[in-house]
Amino acid sequence: MKNFYSKIKTLTKTILITGASLLGFAANAQTTLAAGDIAFTSYDSSPLAGVGDKFSFVLLTNISAGTTISFTDRGYQGSGAWQAAGTSESAITWVSGTAIPMGTEVHIVGLVSSTYNPLTSISTSNGTVTLTDGSSTNGLSLANTGDQIIAFQGGSGAITGSGAYCIAGINYLYYPGGGTTTAGWNVGAPTGPNSSLMPPGLIGGTSAFYTGAESGNIIAVSGKFNCTGTPTTTAASVRSAVMTMGNWSLLASAGTTSYSGCQFIGSNPVITGNPPNRTICSGGNTTFSITATGATSYQWYQNSGSGFAALVNGAPFSGVTTSTLTVTGATGAMNGYQYRCVATNSSGSATSNSAILTVVSISASTTKTNVSCNGSTNGTATVTASGGIAPYTYSWSPSGGTAATATGLAVGVYTVTVTDNLGCFTTATATITQPTAISGTTVVTNIACNGGSTGAINLTPTGGSAPYTFNWGGGITTEDRTGLSAGTYTVTITDANGCTGTVTATVTQPTAMSATVSQTNVSCNSGSNGTAGIVVTGGTAPYTYSWSPSGGTAATATGLLAGTYTVTVTDANACTITRTVTITQPTAISGTTVVTNIACNGGSTGAINLTPTGGAAPYTFNWGGGITTEDRTGLAAGTYTVTITDANGCTGTVTATVTQPTAMSATVSQTNVSCNSGSNGTAGIVVTGGTAPYTYAWSPSGGTAATATGLLAGTYTVTVTDANACTITRTVTITQPTAISGTTVVTNIACNGGSTGAINLTPTG
Repeated sequence: MKNFYSKIKTLTKTILITGASLLGFAANAQTTLAAGDIAFTSYDSSPLAGVGDKFSFVLLTNISAGTTISFTDRGYQGSGAWQAAGTSESAITWVSGTAIPMGTEVHIVGLVSSTYNPLTSISTSNGTVTLTDGSSTNGLSLANTGDQIIAFQGGSGAITGSGAYCIAGINYLYYPGGGTTTAGWNVGAPTGPNSSLMPPGLIGGTSAFYTGAESGNIIAVSGKFNCTGTPTTTAASVRSAVMTMGNWSLLASAGTTSYSGCQFIGSNPVITGNPPNRTICSGGNTTFSITATGATSYQWYQNSGSGFAALVNGAPFSGVTTSTLTVTGATGAMNGYQYRCVATNSSGSATSNSAILTVVSISASTTKTNVSCNGSTNGTATVTASGGIAPYTYSWSPSGGTAATATGLAVGVYTVTVTDNLGCFTTATATITQPTAISGTTVVTNIACNGGSTGAINLTPTGGSAPYTFNWGGGITTEDRTGLSAGTYTVTITDANGCTGTVTATVTQPTAMSATVSQTNVSCNSGSNGTAGIVVTGGTAPYTYSWSPSGGTAATATGLLAGTYTVTVTDANACTITRTVTITQPTAISGTTVVTNIACNGGSTGAINLTPTGGAAPYTFNWGGGITTEDRTGLAAGTYTVTITDANGCTGTVTATVTQPTAMSATVSQTNVSCNSGSNGTAGIVVTGGTAPYTYAWSPSGGTAATATGLLAGTYTVTVTDANACTITRTVTITQPTAISGTTVVTNIACNGGSTGAINLTPTG
């Protein structure tokens, strides 16, 4: 495959690696370049003595001095297998001698022409080329029939085994015209095997371009990549230039010239001022600066112990892409870090010297003695400093002076600033504490009933340092108190350090129980609709109630008769008060009457004048028979009852009796005339009934006494008038003996001569 012919085939095939990573063997990771970073532009397999094979490529990225790239042309054979190792070819390794900017076309020359092209004494102005395995017999030789050159970074160049396929170069054919063709470039399918099996671990490019000689109407041509216009320094622009056919000049026939291609080589920046070492205090700020001629961009790097790494802007760094790096707030951890800057332009870059950052750190610690009693000022704080450059100065804040030990401190946080002889400083704090103020918690048992002495105070001292002593005053030194009346009590507590505090507790008592009673009296005499209520204040609710002799257990007693009731109220603490209420009733509805009795028996001159009493006016009256007047007149003798109704609807009755004198009666007596025609007759009258005294009038004679005397035989009338002018008349007849005479009843003698005769004399007169 690598045998040379006597003819020179120039620019037979070139490959552009794009779209994937540069090749690297499995045992070695890619180190510098990435996909599309190299474009192959030409190679020349020349039989000229002392010239040897050569090839050219364009860098599409900046590379630094010492960058190593390996190349191989081992590829796929027509038989479908990798070229056997027996060809004694390996790979070559190129090491750049200096930093080279993107766009540079690099030429590797000096591949000596021989059967297997052993690699000897190859050199280039941009670097050196050696065998990858160090052998003097193995190397890379180019065939004048065309080769694929593959670039990679890694270790051994030995190619064994099988792996992924990659696509071979695309054919770019030039048709000069004539016959059946039209002049111009034509892109067609690859000739020969169209794929190559890449070694294990290699990742091949997926596109390429090809120029070469073909048979038929195609004229063999040669080409040269030209630099047209002003090239830019971006990989995209260089790649576009390489891929643009207009940048290639075509030759009508093959030549023997080794094409130099387009050179993108300019002047690298020159560092004229390196950054100095810096010494600052921890937390301080500083800058590192360089001066460089020809630089268009800058990048600062930091070495924190594991090699230099590019910095990005962000605390504590700023200006990482300028000529001055600013460090703000350096930390002690950054002590000994190194900083350098890479200045870059379109041609390359230059790296400054490394500057060392020295960060001086001072540390300080504090010890303290806390305040012994709450509120005291006998605390102390001491600072111990290390690091920096002695001697130190001290400043305590908010107070404490300028010595290492601050005294007379009250409770609080104290900050000490320690400054060394270089002016570096640090701060430390000491927190002076104090015992909690001596105090206490109290559980107070308040007095249950107003005026009692059942109060108690259970004291639990807090703060300070036990043990404690107690002074309540009056010689009382117990911790707790019992049997207390209402009031405020203060105890002084002294702790083990002699610190004191006071605790005040108040024993309270309920307000004295008081009550207001109210009542609703019975509306009607002898009724049972009375009520009594009580409203209690003071004491401790809830309350219970007990009414006596009756009334229940509510705050209001109902259904009460007139009388005196006692209620006992008991509060939640069993304290009691007693109140009395008297339920009254109206006097019974009645009335007084003034009766005008009948003057004369049997008359209707009676009257009743009624005055109602008791109850509540106004009153209504009912005598019966539809009579509703208060008073009555024109009454006959008799008993009269009136029902009186008061304003409350209560009723009462009043009875009045209209009397009349007993009917006047008289008994007359008489003494008749003793002798006929005599005048010694008398008549007397005894009167009962009526109304004494009586007066008498005898008629036709007899006088005005009860007894009329000297009466002749005859009829006499006596009129008796009583005190009410009532009269009765009686008649008495005075008789006289008839003239003395007699009547006889003669019993005649039955028999004559007998003496049976009798005279039954009845005297008369």
